[in-house]
Amino acid sequence: VTGALYVPGEVVVDPWLVPIAYARHAHENGASIRRGTEVTTASWMGGLLRRWALTLSSDAGREEAEARVVVACGGLRGDQLEGL
Repeated sequence: VTGALYVPGEVVVDPWLVPIAYARHAHENGASIRRGTEVTTASWMGGLLRRWALTLSSDAGREEAEARVVVACGGLRGDQLEGL
């Protein structure tokens, strides 16, 4: 070792395990995780409902859904999600 950096209070984590832990925690608290599903439209319904109205598309077909919280996991296609 030729050098090191010490920052009090900081830790090193496995970057691959962090999102898996987030997904597990969300699922254990009632979240529905939809892999292989594309969100084709998204609109915010304000007022008393305060929910997202979503149109989902997958190999199983097209589906309408509502959600209080939506986590965008578009990766390199995040700009397309932002456009919704």
